[in-house]
Amino acid sequence: MDIVNDTPNQGLLLLNGLMVPDRLLITRTPLLAELLVRRPYDFEKPDVMYHFLGDGLIIAEGDQHKMLRRKSLSAFSHRHVQGLYPMLWKKALGFCDELQITFRWQDGSAMSGKTEVSSWESRIAFDTICAAELGHDSNVVQYPDSDSFFKDYNAVTGPHMFLYWAMSLWVSFRLVKILPWQKNREFLKGTESLHQACCNMVRNKKGAIESKAKMGKDSVEEQNMDILSLLIKSGEGFSDKELGNQLPSFLSAGKLRKEVRDALSASATTERNTNYDRSNIDIAGVLECLPILNGILNESLRLYPSISYTNREARCDTMLARQPIPKGTNIAISSCIINRPPDLWGPEADVFNPERWIDVVVDDTGGSLKWRPNKSGGATSNYHFMTFLHGPRNCIGEDFAKAELRCLIAAVVSRFEWTLDMEDKDVVPAGNIIIKPLHGLHLNMKILDE
Repeated sequence: MDIVNDTPNQGLLLLNGLMVPDRLLITRTPLLAELLVRRPYDFEKPDVMYHFLGDGLIIAEGDQHKMLRRKSLSAFSHRHVQGLYPMLWKKALGFCDELQITFRWQDGSAMSGKTEVSSWESRIAFDTICAAELGHDSNVVQYPDSDSFFKDYNAVTGPHMFLYWAMSLWVSFRLVKILPWQKNREFLKGTESLHQACCNMVRNKKGAIESKAKMGKDSVEEQNMDILSLLIKSGEGFSDKELGNQLPSFLSAGKLRKEVRDALSASATTERNTNYDRSNIDIAGVLECLPILNGILNESLRLYPSISYTNREARCDTMLARQPIPKGTNIAISSCIINRPPDLWGPEADVFNPERWIDVVVDDTGGSLKWRPNKSGGATSNYHFMTFLHGPRNCIGEDFAKAELRCLIAAVVSRFEWTLDMEDKDVVPAGNIIIKPLHGLHLNMKILDE
């Protein structure tokens, strides 16, 4: 960020690499509109992503991408995502239960304990995505070694493959794959196994749907279906191969606690849930309206996007900002850079401030002031928030990702309170591609009274 701010530029910076190819870094939002909206198919993803993700929506180009996106849009609609909230909420509560069980193992008490949060992150994310998007209950939060699909995925994406991915993305996959390196064999074997598992999952899901239809048991409402089932039943004519290629892509405190607990309690009372059963309330209607929860969610995604940058390669001679871009030129888009400029986000652009996502409005009924979540954070352009990109190549799962995080944050803050079990200075975000705490995130956690 300092290099971008200190180096005069008109939206493009040339990054010279000692051991990696030169690439252009986009630093200004007008160029994003040109790259992502006006010329989206002049630039393609790195070839290593094709070998991992297959020819799915994330990697497909041109007419094929347009076709896959059109077929998939309804399955990721906001209406359908709202129907998935009960499943997401159930998974979030299950995660909290497992945390409490680990506390009991530590000292015989289920009321408090220590944990390293990032060690849970991949498991809860995988478990939730499998259930809501694929209709597959992996149960890896409770039993990490029980699911072969999770093992296949980790074989390709685990920490032991970090150097392989970094070299493939930053140097050249074409070069890396010809090296006499054991990681090449692991990558090829892992991706083949993963794609085979995805194809088997599609066949099994189709068979189950056809069997239920023949038996007259196909009564599940569409909005409550997992996304894979909805794609199969959409009538859009997905082939087994197209669906199989989609699956790896799917896998690619104080005021907040009071807000969440009060809202859950009020909803439970309204619906006459005398036992305060949080699994039965309108969780989508509650969580999507909470200003503090949504402010914290959006501000976290702004400052700490899980994927810090994305690469593109010019597939033809083209233009950006009236500058000729030769075929083969590497382009880097950094969400961390675009999401933080002081000229776009104000002098406190680097400060975690959830209130930027909250409007104070006058209540129409009583004339009092109330808080309401907003979707812009005060930014004047959609291109000032690039965590999910924009244009025809944006992340189609943005609503799903936010729904999953809303449920997880709300469940954890309504069940626990915590303090850091490490020095503040040691909490350092790091990573070339996916951002995670460099030294982990160690917490002392305590169960709250109901």
